[in-house]
Amino acid sequence: MDKRDLDTIGSRLTVIGRQLVDNLRLALAKTDKADEALLATLAAPPSAEAMILAVRHFVRRMPSAKESLEVAVFILEIRAQLSIWNDSGEDFVAVRRLLVPESSPADWMYDFMDLYSALRDEHADKLQEAEAQYRALALKTGYAAHVALTRLGLLALRGGKPDEALQMLSAAAEVEPDEPLLLRGHTRELYDRLIAEGIRDESLSQYSKLLGPL
Repeated sequence: MDKRDLDTIGSRLTVIGRQLVDNLRLALAKTDKADEALLATLAAPPSAEAMILAVRHFVRRMPSAKESLEVAVFILEIRAQLSIWNDSGEDFVAVRRLLVPESSPADWMYDFMDLYSALRDEHADKLQEAEAQYRALALKTGYAAHVALTRLGLLALRGGKPDEALQMLSAAAEVEPDEPLLLRGHTRELYDRLIAEGIRDESLSQYSKLLGPL
């Protein structure tokens, strides 16, 4: 990982941390010294691991099961954004424990759990398991389906199937074509890999317009 990658991760952590601090302050009626120390860590996180440890604390501090679940799911989103899956078993257990009627889980939370599980499998090179989960998610709608399609495209490219990768890129654009921040995430990775492979196609030219200035 070069310095630019590290700088990008550091910037993303800071943005994520500050947004989370604002949300936590709204949810918590009172904070103690331990809370304030961890909120300060989140506002300027020294590392992803430190951020995750801090957020775990607030999973237990939320006033309701629903809010605890939302914060717990956020830990997995941090891991997904940064591809950090080591020591993630505790976080998966916490989310599954909170996915109960008392927490009033939204349908998308179940899809997110499947997505995070697939991303972790892919990171661990359990590619068949990951692909099966991605294909199931690709049949759905929204963010989880969008990310699943782009990951299927990356797996296809990895397997020497650039035509299939292009099809997945186009399909992902149809799922979430109006989310520029999302398109710059997983989808940008697929786009960049196709370009790096020397693949040129009209769909890539059209897709670059969705991505904005490159």
